[in-house]
Amino acid sequence: MKNKILASLFLLLFCFAVNAQETIDKNYRFIYVAHDVSTPVNRLSEELRTKYREAIQFNNVAIFYLSNGYDPIIVNVNTPHNDNREDFEKRLLGELQEYNSHDVEAELDVNKILETISNNDFSTHKGKIDYASVDIDFYVGSLFWTLGNNESIISTLYTALDIPSYESDNFSFNVFRNIEDDLVYTEGMPFGEMNVNNINKKVMIFDY
Repeated sequence: MKNKILASLFLLLFCFAVNAQETIDKNYRFIYVAHDVSTPVNRLSEELRTKYREAIQFNNVAIFYLSNGYDPIIVNVNTPHNDNREDFEKRLLGELQEYNSHDVEAELDVNKILETISNNDFSTHKGKIDYASVDIDFYVGSLFWTLGNNESIISTLYTALDIPSYESDNFSFNVFRNIEDDLVYTEGMPFGEMNVNNINKKVMIFDY
């Protein structure tokens, strides 16, 4: 009986080690999209396709999240649970092409994103990632700022996910905006005057 217990324990540890190695060899990317009337849909679609193809080609984890009122569209690629990559082209990109914009429900998005990441987490120990690299990207526009979602979504997630604890060359938390879009905010405070966890100096805004 003792030998059987030891054998079972060894097998369990072996499986855990194999799974851990499989994850550490992969990259992890979460992509949030807020679609408004100023979004350059074709350019954005190509950005998303590139990241989708990279995930497929290199067997990386990618989660695409299109804000859509009370029914966000979420596409999981190479996640341990609920891989629905077939929805990427026909549903997510289809929605971007078919409609001029999608509503953003800030509180719902925050809760749903936290739930989605929790189900496919990039970390099991605070401050340490379980993947070769982790990228959390936001593709948003000027209306997103006008509605205050730069604070209610981005700043809130920055705190809720404890992003400052993951400061390393292999972890990035980035915001992308349409190069032709003008974002309106108090100078030096793109993510709000509260400046939670010094986010205004930590998070970069890139053009696409």
